[in-house]
Amino acid sequence: MNLELNIFSLIIFFLAVLSFGLGLTIWRKPAQDSKHYFLALVTLCFFYALFYGLELMAKGLDNTVFFFKLEYIPGAFLPIYLLAFALSYTEKPVPKSLFYGYHLAALFFIITLFTNEQHQWFYLSFSLNTQAEVPLIDFEPGPLYFVYAIFGLVPVLVANILFIQHLREVLLTLSLSSAFYLLAVLCLAGTPLRSTRNYPPGIDPIPFSLLFSVLLFYWGFNRFQVLEVLPIAYKTIFEATEEGLILLDADKKLIAANPAVRRLLGIESTELRSAENALNSLYPELQEQLKPKENTFITLDPIRARHLKLTIGNTLRLDGNIVYVATLKDVTKEQLSEALVQANGRMLEEANQTLRKNENMLQAIAKATKQLLSNVDFKEAVREAIVTVGKASTADRAYLFQNSTAKDGEVLSSQLFEWTQAGVEPELNNPDLQNIPMSLYGEAVDYLNRNEPFYCVVEELEKGAPSGPAAGARH
Repeated sequence: MNLELNIFSLIIFFLAVLSFGLGLTIWRKPAQDSKHYFLALVTLCFFYALFYGLELMAKGLDNTVFFFKLEYIPGAFLPIYLLAFALSYTEKPVPKSLFYGYHLAALFFIITLFTNEQHQWFYLSFSLNTQAEVPLIDFEPGPLYFVYAIFGLVPVLVANILFIQHLREVLLTLSLSSAFYLLAVLCLAGTPLRSTRNYPPGIDPIPFSLLFSVLLFYWGFNRFQVLEVLPIAYKTIFEATEEGLILLDADKKLIAANPAVRRLLGIESTELRSAENALNSLYPELQEQLKPKENTFITLDPIRARHLKLTIGNTLRLDGNIVYVATLKDVTKEQLSEALVQANGRMLEEANQTLRKNENMLQAIAKATKQLLSNVDFKEAVREAIVTVGKASTADRAYLFQNSTAKDGEVLSSQLFEWTQAGVEPELNNPDLQNIPMSLYGEAVDYLNRNEPFYCVVEELEKGAPSGPAAGARH
């Protein structure tokens, strides 16, 4: 077999070596479906480049045609594995019937190609173009060739559409590398050229586009770990999480917000995308809050008292850019529960205070009663009883008035004993509280004469306020 090395074959062999090295790198990594398909894709690229390089080195028409046909063995399977990888990478199912059916169709085309001399369905004739720097094959296609071209073109187009659509969403959401986007464009550029034969005579555009694609894969694999953590995983988490996620650039302008943010704030998708700072324009209170600081509580819709907790997380550096991540969480239930717990705590404390006060008061009354019964000095017993009851009641002052009858028969009342809290000025020596005519108390005298309790707000006595048990219920 006559072979001669040339510059074009060296470039293609370089592609083969890159494909082989990339395949080894991926093979050592943990397995998953997308890696399986991509490993098969890289392996097919290796054999495609190898056979094409040998074709460029071959001398004579027969040798060139032989290697030309060998290219179809990996080339027939390249489109389906590219499509399978695109589906798996974007988390879409790979139809098994389509996958295996394509393999059967590829085998049919390969068998038809190698038996072309009997029927000439694939190619009508071959010739060798010797005017180029290296002898290049030229051919007259048969009818089956165009069917094969469509057979290979459709999966590649679908794969590229999937890549472009998916990566546009990922780029808008997470600003990830555009390595796969460029790869898809380059693959898309080579396949239509070959299918339409609109390229320089004998030069196959697919290996050269694959060369750039493999280089981009190397870059993306090592720089961005594009096959280690799939962007679709981030996208799924970003869109499915119940908490609102807000991404801001270094200038605090909106990059993206997940559906939970729109749900929590009641914003339509069209409103959120209408402006770069849509969140700030719709909710001005967020403008100062969307900055790196401690956790913040925001109250929206005061009527329903909805509470949202805004947390500014650590910065991320993606593609060299600073991105702030803010989380928004509805904490209305937590706030209401906390308020209810606090209210119940206050009620319990008030109840305990009332119980302690009543207990102290009962003990004071019992002690005062004992003092009145046991002390032969009545005045001293009364004084001690007033002190005991005053301290237990936590009032500012406690006092005892003694009634007497004047010569004209008028009933007078004078303050006899008094106890005051520390810091409260006593009124025991106040002359205004001596010999007070009971007539000033109005109907209160009737209650006292019947030995019934009388209570009222003192400052309202002169206003003619109602007194007695009913009035006490109000005051």
